[in-house]
Formats: sequence, C-alpha cells, structure tokens
Amino acid sequence: MSEIKLEKFSNKPIIEPIIEGVKTYTPIIYSDSKGTSLRENIFHPLQENIVWKCFKGSKSRDSVKWLEKNIKSLVLKYNRIWLYIWIGTCDITTLDRSTFLINLTSEDTSEIVEQITTNFQLIVQIISAYPQCKVTFLEIPIYSIRKWNYSHGHMNPIEFLE
Repeated sequence: MSEIKLEKFSNKPIIEPIIEGVKTYTPIIYSDSKGTSLRENIFHPLQENIVWKCFKGSKSRDSVKWLEKNIKSLVLKYNRIWLYIWIGTCDITTLDRSTFLINLTSEDTSEIVEQITTNFQLIVQIISAYPQCKVTFLEIPIYSIRKWNYSHGHMNPIEFLE
C-alpha cells in the first residue's frame, strides 16, 4: 500500500461493523514484533476476542516449531481456532541488536522465499490434522529499510539495500 493510499485510508471515518450471531472461531494472531506494534495500537472492542502470540525476531521456522509444540493445548483451550500467521519479515531482514538497524539477510532472496514457502506448507499440514481449525497467512508488509534505519538514527540510510 502506498503512503498516499495509507493516508487516505487513515483519514476515513471508522464504520462500526454490525456483529450478529455467535462467535464460532477464536482468532489467534502469530506474529513477530510487528504484531506487538499492532496489538498496542488497536483500541476497539473486537480486539478483546483476539489472542495475540507475538515474538520479536520470529522467523517462519520458529512458527512451525511453536505450532507443533502448542497446537494441542490451543485446541483444548479454545476448541475452534482461526490462526492468522503474520511472519516472514525476520526471514528476509536481519536486525543488528546493538544499533537496531536492519539490512537484507541476503541479496538473493529466492532461497529465503523458498524457505518461507516450505514453512508455510508445513503449517498448513499441521493445521490440517485439526478439522476444527483454520489458518490464514497475512501478507508480509512492504516497508522501507532506509526509512526504518533513518528513523532509528542512521545518518546515511541510502547505503542500505531495498
């Protein structure tokens, strides 16, 4: 989404949805740190129904391990879940924890995309063993490495690859 579209969207009035019926699934969002940012900036009554599982630096392989370890207990606790997977950013980028600057993990992203795709397929396989559960993969947002690094104090962010 371009900045202009984002600005137009943010200026539109919020239309309260009409909620009818009974909740059939518990939404669970599994994300890296961008999920934490979203959770902390949403103030809506519908948010109370969302279970947030956000882990800084979580990569796609971490989500497979987490799901393998936790799916049974999630199903026991919530019965019918709809898992929203919102990861991949940390597979593609690397954070320098001493400076909080990011860069591409590799200039050849095709191997990384293949790893993410394989891990997403494993997630679908895990969820398919639980017919009362569904999974949706949320799009990895496009963001500017240069803007991120500039906002975190780098004086010459143009040197970073996009």
